Amino acid sequence: MAHYLDSESTLRCYDTKDVLASVGGFPEQILQAWEEVGAMKLPRWKPVTMSISGMGGSGLGPHILQTAFGSRVRVPIIISNGYMLHGHVNEKTLVVSVSYSGNTEETIAAYKDGRMRGVKSFVITTGGALGELASRDAVPLYRVKPRHNPCGQPRMGLGYPLGAMAALLHRFRLSNFITGEIVQAIEHGRRVWKRVQFETPFKENPAKQLAAHLENVMPVLIGTRFLGGALHASSNMMHENAKHFGLYHRLPEMNHHLLEALSFPSKLERILYGVFFDSSLVKPMVRQHGIITQDIFTKHGIPNEVVKLRGTDALSASLEMVMICAAASVYLAMLHRIDPSEIPWVDYFKKHLH
Repeated sequence: MAHYLDSESTLRCYDTKDVLASVGGFPEQILQAWEEVGAMKLPRWKPVTMSISGMGGSGLGPHILQTAFGSRVRVPIIISNGYMLHGHVNEKTLVVSVSYSGNTEETIAAYKDGRMRGVKSFVITTGGALGELASRDAVPLYRVKPRHNPCGQPRMGLGYPLGAMAALLHRFRLSNFITGEIVQAIEHGRRVWKRVQFETPFKENPAKQLAAHLENVMPVLIGTRFLGGALHASSNMMHENAKHFGLYHRLPEMNHHLLEALSFPSKLERILYGVFFDSSLVKPMVRQHGIITQDIFTKHGIPNEVVKLRGTDALSASLEMVMICAAASVYLAMLHRIDPSEIPWVDYFKKHLH
């Protein structure tokens, strides 16, 4: 008998805006942005720092880039999630303002803050008020045409700012990664999609299996530092797509505090579920951290599993993790019998903000 998550009628019933198809579009989004920003005419800037301003789904790509490329970038990359930029930002800083809709008020305010400080501004958006400001100010603007994000949700277009910012780092010679690495990550993402797409049956599909494991528990996503941005993005997918509460923590930092929090409140073993992401890129000492941490989870009776990532570089592994978790979040929404595209409480918040 076919598994519930293999039912095409179930997919059509709940995924009405093709959120799952947008997961498959992540590699193509990166490629599109990489090529289009790579072809833009840009000033000959030589920034000494980089600040990225973006909220919610628009900020997912920057988080992935910051940790996947962190050791390969020649200048500090700071992410700003608010109305103002950090105090150190000045005329020598490249500030990238990212708002999928172009109407995110925090990002617009931070953009204006940067203009007052004389920063080097670059804007990534589909349009909106931010696009109008960039055009008025003659600021370099990458106006995204999201043909690989059929559902239209900002979080599901994370590949666009990721690919665009990778291209900026390359164009301004701020990183030592090469074009071949981007191509490699894109090709790996396409292979991952074949594993997690709807047509792949439950028994062979890691995303469907993960969703089934998480249906009635609270996931704790755990990975090492270079996966930090992917952990953040994956948790976001669980929150917005599946409406499912979850946490994420990074090794080895979590070993210095979280392990003492597994005793109370009582019956945590009925609530929590540890998902440990492993990779051949993890250093031996950090892998030992993961093994011991998993043992401690088990000793507390907290169920857990290990997801082995196949990517052979940091970006490929990060993209793989996000695609598995994003697809799992759509399948989890199906198990909860809800539409993964809708975000009623975020919409409620924005409506009542002013």
